[in-house]
Amino acid sequence: MHTRKTKIVATIGRTSSGDMELYGMIHTGMNGARIDLSEASYEEHQKVIAKIRAISDKLHTAVAVIQDRDETDKPEVSEEDLEFAIANKVDFITLPNVKKSDNVKKLRESIKKKKGDVSILARIETKEAVEDLDAIILASDGLIVDRDILSAIITDENVTLLQKVIIKKAIGAGKPVIIATKMLESMISDPAPTGTEVNEVTNAILDGTDAILLSEETSFGRHVVLTIETLSRIALNTERSAIFEEDVTKFERDSRGIVDAVSEAAAVTAKNVGAEAIIALSEKGFTPRMIARFKPIQPIFVLTPHVSTYRKIILSFGCAPEMIESVETLHEAISLSKKLLERKKLLRHGDRFVLAAGIPFGQSGGTNMISIQTI
Repeated sequence: MHTRKTKIVATIGRTSSGDMELYGMIHTGMNGARIDLSEASYEEHQKVIAKIRAISDKLHTAVAVIQDRDETDKPEVSEEDLEFAIANKVDFITLPNVKKSDNVKKLRESIKKKKGDVSILARIETKEAVEDLDAIILASDGLIVDRDILSAIITDENVTLLQKVIIKKAIGAGKPVIIATKMLESMISDPAPTGTEVNEVTNAILDGTDAILLSEETSFGRHVVLTIETLSRIALNTERSAIFEEDVTKFERDSRGIVDAVSEAAAVTAKNVGAEAIIALSEKGFTPRMIARFKPIQPIFVLTPHVSTYRKIILSFGCAPEMIESVETLHEAISLSKKLLERKKLLRHGDRFVLAAGIPFGQSGGTNMISIQTI
């Protein structure tokens, strides 16, 4: 059974910050919650974050919290906003109006000085960012592509082409990319999207985006849960199409090293042996992100002992995280994987899966082996 692999990020606002609404959104398939600090107070946002954590824990599902702030024209995050992000252990913080990679590096240094564990999403919304795109991708942990702002600074006929270029470059680097702004805008008031909106979402998914970001549709829209259901349905239909595999698996490699080879082998092997799933043991999320570049039809179950990785990896295409205890040997990893998959009824007796990991265990960034296993 095909499960949706394109992720959904929703902005939380006055019509979506209540317990019932948040429960409905997470239960329906919200993978990331965007908190816009330009709306409401720190105290109110803190309460919303606590609700998201409590509900996602109750539902045993990962939700990444993304801290953002609209209405700023500088490529920086204020001291107060950064302290709030670190204190509340948000998973991602956006850097607006990025112009060069040094902007990202400066924020990274500030986070490091405060001993924070917050990943950086660079917002691509300036001409300068487009010109320094490769370096910005390398310096950041992911991208948000603001179509609305880009269309104002670049001729409309080029924005669709530019979107394709940005997504392919991010895929090549193994960094999650989120397409944003007015994706299902009509659903702020209407119960169904326009044909044009469906086409825009479909196109972004065919381009290979990891996630779609909903803004006003969920922050003050009238149909917040229905909007997520609709976006999920569009994504599923697109991913099932024959053209999807043809389009999204072509990208430019950043490297041809061991990790690149092993991650490709995991995806190709899973297809060739008819595996039902790919298992990636991961410390920091590097292994599953590299595998996700190849957009495998199988879900990528990410087994990690770290809650930070558990939440952050949910934004990457096809990744479904599960919390585990640390493992030290390959035998232990295989045994634990089989038990977890059976217990959660993720796979059935006789199903095959491909295990990808780095040996020795417990070290990040060292993916160097795959193993084919049967439940």
